[in-house]
Amino acid sequence: IIAFHLHAKNSSKIDYSIDFVKAYIADKKEEKKTAMQEEEIYPIYSYYSGDNKVIHGRSGMDIVIFYKKFTIPKKRILYFELFEENGGRHIKFTAPNKTIINAEVMQKLD
Repeated sequence: IIAFHLHAKNSSKIDYSIDFVKAYIADKKEEKKTAMQEEEIYPIYSYYSGDNKVIHGRSGMDIVIFYKKFTIPKKRILYFELFEENGGRHIKFTAPNKTIINAEVMQKLD
């Protein structure tokens, strides 16, 4: 199992209600006139430190998302997107293959 610990910070005064988090593996470079191949990955479990998945104005929230173990080819990259509920704001960021390969190994639970 791979766990990603994300920290989302809301710099505005308006609360940000998270509708869902999407993760997918896609090509690094978007070349002209070519179809971009995306492979969505689905979490096993998600944990949100705030109340009801809301990042209040001028504050932050920790999000931990658990996935089945996977690796990413060198020419592809992992994308995360946070979508706002009933809103137009969404956040997109990446995690390169190096992040996964160099991840810390946690102690196994029996």
